[in-house]
Amino acid sequence: MTPRTSRRAARTAFVGLAAAALGGSLLAAPASAAGETDAAIAWADSQLVDGLVVNQQFDFTDVGLSIDVGLLALAAGEDQVAQRVFDAVVPQIENYVGGGEAGGDGEVYASSVAKAARFVQLAGGDPTDVSGRDLITDLEVLTDDETGRIGDQSEFGDFAAVIGQSFAAAALAAAGSPEAERALSLLLDQQCPGGGFRAGLGGGDAGATCTDDDLANVDSTALAVQLLAGADIAAEARAAAAGWLTEEQSADGSYAELGAENTNSTGLAGYALALEGREAAATRAADYVRGLQVRAPGVCTDPDEGAVAFDRAGFDTQKLEGISESSVDQFLRATAQAGLSLGAASDPTSDLTATGPSRYVRAQTLQPVLVSGLASRDTVCVSNNGFGIDEVAGIDGTSTLRVTTGPGTATRTYTVEDTYGRTSEVSMDVLGRTRLDVTTPDRRRKGAKMRVVATGLAPGEQASLVVSRGDRRTASANDAGRVVFRGVDVARPAGTRTYVVRGEFGRIRKGSDTVRVLRARS
Repeated sequence: MTPRTSRRAARTAFVGLAAAALGGSLLAAPASAAGETDAAIAWADSQLVDGLVVNQQFDFTDVGLSIDVGLLALAAGEDQVAQRVFDAVVPQIENYVGGGEAGGDGEVYASSVAKAARFVQLAGGDPTDVSGRDLITDLEVLTDDETGRIGDQSEFGDFAAVIGQSFAAAALAAAGSPEAERALSLLLDQQCPGGGFRAGLGGGDAGATCTDDDLANVDSTALAVQLLAGADIAAEARAAAAGWLTEEQSADGSYAELGAENTNSTGLAGYALALEGREAAATRAADYVRGLQVRAPGVCTDPDEGAVAFDRAGFDTQKLEGISESSVDQFLRATAQAGLSLGAASDPTSDLTATGPSRYVRAQTLQPVLVSGLASRDTVCVSNNGFGIDEVAGIDGTSTLRVTTGPGTATRTYTVEDTYGRTSEVSMDVLGRTRLDVTTPDRRRKGAKMRVVATGLAPGEQASLVVSRGDRRTASANDAGRVVFRGVDVARPAGTRTYVVRGEFGRIRKGSDTVRVLRARS
């Protein structure tokens, strides 16, 4: 089979329950936010082996995750990526669904059949002939004629759940199956009073419903909304589900699964909210996901750019060590499931601005660069002479990066750039190690006064001279880097006295001269 790969078809066919709803609009990523989704797809594509996800750690082909990548590519209109995944997945379907005969012998997994059938439909293929297998007939056999519940045909038990039921309801409806109405009815029965959908299907008895809001699950609810989008018959259920998702959202935009905030659940929920017009909540979720996506604007580089980490710990580890063989699976799942939500990420609301210390700074030290005007949780790169470091902004669009000033005295300019390609510059006046040229009279009598002159300072640099205990003089160098201390008392007994002038960083910027002190006239 060859899927239809027109950009318009891909963008409008990802969601929708009934065949008539397949032309319903998909959330279109605004131009400003498209970069995040594009980067996610590009990274996911780079991880494919001949169009498939191959788990390197345990050496197996992950068809289900491959389909997730394909669905992401289809929805975003990345036709070539979708084509590669489709062509590679089709020959793998037999093993993916269990390899048995539905209603006969062998293993057949209902959720896998439903997901594969929906993917083939969305790709423009024929789900009734996938390498000779009729996935719609399989799904009808695995759907209870009375209750509409899907169930596995397996000696290991029945593990079908609400997510699989959602795929089944959508696939059966798109195929015009007589089982579609019952499958949808059973799915809607899994919606709890508060609007969320539970994860499990329970016993699947006709009329069995969720009565406990504590059973509601973010992932199940989000995917139900996505797969029911465009179906008028489910509009009320979708609205209630979106309301529940909005109430469950944390202040930082995230969602938790089993008590742990993560991008998988947040991304799925965020995209569902966007489909239901909950723009503010969708944007909060997208911004949270963006903050855990590897980006490398400007001269900053990262081989994993575009990958979405599952959580903060994974993101921090990637920054230190990269993505390992044991962690790439987690990154791929997060990227595939959260990628579409990034289309709702917020834009910057003010000009990009970088500020640094207003006074001289010491060479070879870390100094702060405050960047404002960033989009919420966007990544910013600060660079000098082609070397850059990156940092993720806070919710408020600000970030403080610490840069190394380098050796020597110089005015160094740092460039900051965000993922929108906007730039700003900040300069720092850096003072390095130097020996000041200090001049005093060769000799002076005790009790006299004299001048101490120092040169080699930077313009405006603060200099200091300790004359005696309790007498410390300060002055600013002129434009030529020269400073004069007048009226300095010669108070020591006869002998020699060394006068030390120090610059702003006295340990590395100083000079001295010695005066011979004569006895006072009697």
